[in-house]
Amino acid sequence: QQYHFPPHTQKVLTMSSSNINTTNQHGQKLVYRRHFIEFMSMFDGVNYPIAHDFPAEAIHRITPDDVVTFLNVKAYGVAVPRRHDKPTLARSHKLQFYKTALSSFMLDGRRWDVDLKIGNPTKSKAVNDVIKRIKEFENNGNEGGNTRGNGGLKSGQMPTTGSVKTAADKIQELKNEMATK
Repeated sequence: QQYHFPPHTQKVLTMSSSNINTTNQHGQKLVYRRHFIEFMSMFDGVNYPIAHDFPAEAIHRITPDDVVTFLNVKAYGVAVPRRHDKPTLARSHKLQFYKTALSSFMLDGRRWDVDLKIGNPTKSKAVNDVIKRIKEFENNGNEGGNTRGNGGLKSGQMPTTGSVKTAADKIQELKNEMATK
């Protein structure tokens, strides 16, 4: 099923990035807050204003599954991607950024304890596995979302003639995909 973010969070996403390093009274970057508000709006189904303060109980309710769902929606556009779905909306480094943003609002810095269900849910194996899976997808020569077209090349690796795709190649691939659906 396709998840649609509440209209308020769409407005939040278009805020100016000129205040990217501005911090609030708690020392949290405002850009982190923007993504935390987006997460909480999705999590609770409420359009929270950017200045909303959440009680500790609300933050303690967050589980790794909630964070995994958020990251899946950001990368795949769905809460639970199917095996053949590709992460076309965000790359692994962007998901790592979202994880860091959410983590800055967690009240417990310890790793997530699966048995006791306490700790920082962003520091769970399940959350790390989502990012790892997308990183592996990228490193296998696939392009994740918002790519600049390096085709999963590692830093310092030069593309060979066969690994560079032209826009025409990509368009043809999309046409072929559409024809098989």
